[in-house]
Amino acid sequence: MDHFAETEKLAASIFAQNGCEQYTVLLPRFSAFGDLLLRENEKHNLTAIRSAEDVWLRHFADCLLFADFFNTRATLIDVGCGGGFPSVPLALACPALKVTACDSTKKKTDFVSLAAQTLALENLRTLCARAEEAGKSPVWRERFDFASARAVSALPALAEYCLPLVRVGGCFAAFKGKDAEVELAAAEPMIANLGGKTDRILHKTLLAPDGEAIERSLIIIRKIRPTPAVFPRKNSVIQREKTRT
Repeated sequence: MDHFAETEKLAASIFAQNGCEQYTVLLPRFSAFGDLLLRENEKHNLTAIRSAEDVWLRHFADCLLFADFFNTRATLIDVGCGGGFPSVPLALACPALKVTACDSTKKKTDFVSLAAQTLALENLRTLCARAEEAGKSPVWRERFDFASARAVSALPALAEYCLPLVRVGGCFAAFKGKDAEVELAAAEPMIANLGGKTDRILHKTLLAPDGEAIERSLIIIRKIRPTPAVFPRKNSVIQREKTRT
């Protein structure tokens, strides 16, 4: 069932087209991860993307667009990691980065643990917990250099999940699309309340083999002071306020 090995030539083209040529040496490992993802997806519904080409583009290349930002000796918690995005691609591409993949759904963290074992990723571990609970725990609160999140929630809620986990001087990096500036404007008051300050937004374009251009953004929030003890609040409060924005 090695569908991905048969598509590595296409994958190399996708990586090159999107400025990720340096990661082509990792194609066999990404292939192994892709096969594992689609095989386990049949049992656990880990992703809505079900073709090898779409996984190469919309999961692997998409996560790697901003990998250079994380390619340092640091710690990262990936909040709402789902089927391992961006945690697994970043762990593969950035061997000096120590990644903690966090999700509240055990079948998802179990899958990421299986992927780490299959790919021999010693820099990837998992945490099955709600982000707002981890953010209150002295074990995890303000312990990470980076927090990342991709396809999880609107930015005001996402900031409340992630910034309490980031140490002062570290960064929260949100993977977003073409409306990054609009989301950021809505989130600025909450970001300030949480001890964060907008650093910058990185913009890139994800190019598909058929010529489709997909706008991608990385919103980078710097943690400039400790998060007040009241945050993060209960998830019901965070979600209720999200519906008002």
